[in-house]
Amino acid sequence: MSGKVDIKPGSSISEILRGFEKQLGFKNEIKWSTAIPIVLYHVLAVYWCYHYAFPVKWQTLLFETNTISAIVIYFNYFKLMFCYILPTTLGIWLWGEQWRCAVAWQCFIRFLGMFHSELTVNSLAHAYGYRPYNKNIIPRENRFVATCTLGEGWHNYHHAFPFDYKAAEHFDAFNFCTTFINGFKWLGWAYDLREATPQMINGLANRLGDGTPLHYPLAEQTDD
Repeated sequence: MSGKVDIKPGSSISEILRGFEKQLGFKNEIKWSTAIPIVLYHVLAVYWCYHYAFPVKWQTLLFETNTISAIVIYFNYFKLMFCYILPTTLGIWLWGEQWRCAVAWQCFIRFLGMFHSELTVNSLAHAYGYRPYNKNIIPRENRFVATCTLGEGWHNYHHAFPFDYKAAEHFDAFNFCTTFINGFKWLGWAYDLREATPQMINGLANRLGDGTPLHYPLAEQTDD
């Protein structure tokens, strides 16, 4: 937290916001055009869920945990359809969920849960964890983040070997992202997938790692 920032009389809104950011200790400028709608969305979510999230049908809870947002070239259109409209309306049509309750669980609880889980990759996984592959970079291995994000928390490995499609050295039961890609590989729709070899992983870890044991260490070669 930095010291108090003096704001001169007659300062523009932009200057006031910059001074507020410095007072909070932020290193980068906040994109207020994005931050304000996000804050308002959270406020609306708290109000709506407080009043309408319960009672809820069990089908809505099950559906809420298994709906994935589409990330494709037409992101905004598919996000609107697959993240909001379909999850909400299917619950209303198929098992008679109240529309206010469906909105609470699909548009707020599910979406914001996923939203904040993804944010942990560049927050918690940059602050807590270990760095077995490269101790000179900020990203870390964090199992909690990996679980929340379905496999995206092995962040030190990802930055050490950014070309590796698995984004992790080892198999992880929660790494649904890699499992999803492997499924398309089996179908022949995903190909030319690159991976780091054990020799590359062990070599980098021995040179730059923090000493944390690897999942698949290679035996050191010794001369007879």
